[in-house]
Amino acid sequence: MCSDKGLYLKVEIPDGDITLHSDATRLEQILLNLVVNAIKYTRTGGMTIAAVPDENHLELTVSDTGVGIPADSLDRVFEEFERIEVLGRPSESGVGLGLSISKKLADLIGGRIDVESKIGQGSVFTIVLPWG
Repeated sequence: MCSDKGLYLKVEIPDGDITLHSDATRLEQILLNLVVNAIKYTRTGGMTIAAVPDENHLELTVSDTGVGIPADSLDRVFEEFERIEVLGRPSESGVGLGLSISKKLADLIGGRIDVESKIGQGSVFTIVLPWG
C-alpha cells in the first residue's frame, strides 16, 4: 500500500530481544488498523513504526506525515462510526470503526492507545502495553 502511494515505511526497533506476553493476534490487528489509517491520510512522506521499551511497559508508536487531526476532534477519533472532517473535506473511505476497534482491543490486552496530532504535520498513535 505504501509503495502504491510512493510513501516510505520505516521501522525502528531497538537492538536486543523484546519479549512481550500478550495476544499477538490482537496486537497485530491494532497495528494493522493504525498503519492502514496512516496510509489513508498521508499524501506525501510516510510513516514510522517504533518500539520503545522501558522497565514498566512497551510503547509502540505509529507516526505519519499525513494531514493531521483537528485538536477539537481528537477526543472523538476512537468513537464508533466517527469520521473526522479535515480542512473542510470529509474523511477518507471507511465506516469509522478501525480506531474504535483498535482502542477496544488495546483495552482487552491491558493497554491503551493515545493520540497526538497537528493539522498539516501528521499524527502519532501510541500503544502502551504492560510487560505482564
